[in-house]
Amino acid sequence: MAADVSRPTTVSVNGSKSKAGQGVDLTKCHLCKNTYTAPKQLPCLHSYCEDCIIKNLKSALDTDSTAQLKCPICIAPLPDARTKDVNSLVNKLPTDHFISALMVQDVLKTKVCKTCQINNKKTDAASWCAYCAEAMCEEHAVRHNAMTPRDTHKVNAISEIEKDPSLVYPPTFCTKQKHGRKKLEKYCMDHKKLLCSDCRSLHHSECRVADIKHAVDAMKNTFGVTAVDKMKMEVANIIKNREQNITDLNNQKTQKEAAIKTLRDVINQHLDSLEVTLKEELSKAHAAEIEDMNKDIKSFKDKDATLDHYKILAEAVGRSTTDAQAYHQVEKLIEQVKILDEHVYHKKSMLSKSEVDIIPLDVTGNITQLAEVKVRQTKPKIEGKEESKVSVHTAHSTIIERERRNKFLALKFQCSFISGGISLNSNLFLVDNRGKELRSYTEYGKRDTTLTFSLPGNPFDVALLPQKKNRDVVAITFPKDNQIQLIEIGNISLEKQLKHFYKTTDKGYGLASTGTKLIVACKSKLDIWDITEEHKLMHEKSIPTKGDKVKYVAVADDSRIYYTDSSERGTLNCVNMDGVNIFQYSHKHLKLPMGVAIDSKGHVYVCGFHSNNVHQVSPEANLLEIMTPEDPHFRKPIALIPNAGKMFVSYENNAITLL
Repeated sequence: MAADVSRPTTVSVNGSKSKAGQGVDLTKCHLCKNTYTAPKQLPCLHSYCEDCIIKNLKSALDTDSTAQLKCPICIAPLPDARTKDVNSLVNKLPTDHFISALMVQDVLKTKVCKTCQINNKKTDAASWCAYCAEAMCEEHAVRHNAMTPRDTHKVNAISEIEKDPSLVYPPTFCTKQKHGRKKLEKYCMDHKKLLCSDCRSLHHSECRVADIKHAVDAMKNTFGVTAVDKMKMEVANIIKNREQNITDLNNQKTQKEAAIKTLRDVINQHLDSLEVTLKEELSKAHAAEIEDMNKDIKSFKDKDATLDHYKILAEAVGRSTTDAQAYHQVEKLIEQVKILDEHVYHKKSMLSKSEVDIIPLDVTGNITQLAEVKVRQTKPKIEGKEESKVSVHTAHSTIIERERRNKFLALKFQCSFISGGISLNSNLFLVDNRGKELRSYTEYGKRDTTLTFSLPGNPFDVALLPQKKNRDVVAITFPKDNQIQLIEIGNISLEKQLKHFYKTTDKGYGLASTGTKLIVACKSKLDIWDITEEHKLMHEKSIPTKGDKVKYVAVADDSRIYYTDSSERGTLNCVNMDGVNIFQYSHKHLKLPMGVAIDSKGHVYVCGFHSNNVHQVSPEANLLEIMTPEDPHFRKPIALIPNAGKMFVSYENNAITLL
C-alpha cells in the first residue's frame, strides 16, 4: 500500500486529533529533542536516534556495569538486555521506517539538505536516505554513498518519492519460496494474513479478501476505541485513586498518633503475660525433646530386638533343614542385616544431643520503639477494571505489619508450567517449561528481572552444583533434546553459557546433586555423573529403576537417592549409589507421585499429583503426615523447593505456595 506522505504528523484517533497527540512531534527524538537521525525502534515502539540510544545505554552501563538495558521512557527491557555490546545490540534494532516516512513530508515541502542546513547553508535536496532519515544535496549524497553500505542505507531521489511514496518503506514481498517475491497486495479477512496474487489464487480463493488499506482502517478503529481509550480511562482512575489514597493517609496519621498512647497500656498488660507464656514454652520444649528421645530409644530397641531375632535364626540354621535351605536362609539373613545396618548408620548420623535453656533478652536495650510502623496494602477498587478475585488481607489492629503471603503466580504466559526449581541466596529459581526460562523470585513472589535466563528449549528441572571458585553453577535438563545444560548465575554472557551441553542416555527429567555427583532421572534409569573441579560433567554409570516413568529425584547425602515413579499407582523409592533398594513407599492416598525433596532433618516429601497432597515420610519409610497447604485453590502439586527451612510447592502449572 502506498504511504500517504502528505498527511500530518500529529496523532489522530477515529479521524479527530487526540489529546495525547496535541503538541507531540513524532519526528523529534525523545532524547536529543531534535529531528531524528537514523531512527531506531525498540520492541516497545519507542524510537531514538541511533547515536542517542547508544550513548544512553552506554551511560547506564558506565553507572552500573551489571545494569539491565532498558527503554529510557517505559523501562521495558531490550532484547538480550544482559549483553554488554551496546553497538551490536542497537545495530540489530530495526530502522523505524514509519518515522522516516513521516519526516519525508517536511522534506517534500522544503527540499533542503539537512547537512547543509546544519552548517547554515541552504542547498536543494535531491536524495533521501531511509536509514538515516536525512535529505541530501547531490554533493552530500555522493559522500554518503561512498561511506555507507547500500543494502542498509537505501537512497532514493526525492523526485521518485514524489511519484511513488511507497519507496520510503522497505519493500514488502511474499516470503513463500514458489511465489517469486511478489508484492503483498490484499488482506484475507478469514485468516488475517497479507496476500500476494499467487496466495490469493492458490490458497485463498474462497476467502473474504479486502484491500490492505481497508484492513488497516478497521484495525486502527478497533485499536483506538477498544484499547487506547479504555486504557486511558483506567489510568485516569488509578491516578484519582492514588490521590484519594494520599488524603486517606494524612487522616490515618492523625488517628494513629492517638493509638500510640493506647498501645502503651496494652504493652504493660502484655508484659505480665509474657512470664506465664515463657514458662509454658519451657515445659513444651522440654516435653517435646523427651518425646523425641523416647522415640529414638524405642526405634533402637526395636532394632536391637530384630538383631536378637536374626541371631536366634542364625543359630537355628542347619539344625533341621537341608544344606540348600540353610544356604538360602543365611543369604536372606545377610541381606536383611545389611539393610538394617544401613538404617542404623543413617539414623545414628542424624542423632544429636539436646539441651534446653532460657536465653534472656536485653529487653530495655533491644526495644527502642513502642511499635514498628509498617504499610498495609490492599487492592483498590478501580472503575473500569474488574475487581480482583484474589483474597486480600484486612487489618484487625491499629498498628499492623504488612502481611506477606508465601503464595504467588510465576507467569511468563498463562500457559506457563513450573516443573522444577532450586533455592539460591534465599531466592527461588523456578523452571518455566513452556515459557523456556529460568526465573528468580523472592519467597514472596517478587521477580528479579536481572536474573532471568532465556533457554534454547523446554527445560524441566534445575539443580545447584557445588560452589567452586566462588561460582554458582546450575544444571538444567531438556528432555526433548536428551541434554543437560550448565549455566553460571552471574554476569557471564549467554553466548558463553550456551556452550555447556551434555547428552543424557535417555530423556532426562528431574535432577539433584551432592558434593561430587549429579543424578538425573531418565524414565527407567538414573544417570550418575561425576562433577569435576572445573564444573564439568563426566558420565559414570546408569542404574535401573523400579518403574519406567521416573521423573523426579532427590539425594540425602552421598549414599541415598530418592526417586518417584510417576504412574497412577507409583511409588517413592530409596536406593544407594549402587542401585541397591533400601525401601519402597506406597500409600492409598498417594496417586501419581511427582516432585520429591528432603528437609534438614532428613524427612522426605513427595507430591501426590492426582491425590492433591504432599506426603511427609521418615528416612525409614514411615508416614509422618499427609499435608495440604492452607490454600483453597491447591491442587495437582508438581515440584518441591526447600528454601531457608521452608518447603515451597508448585501446583496447577504456575502457582507457588508455602507448604
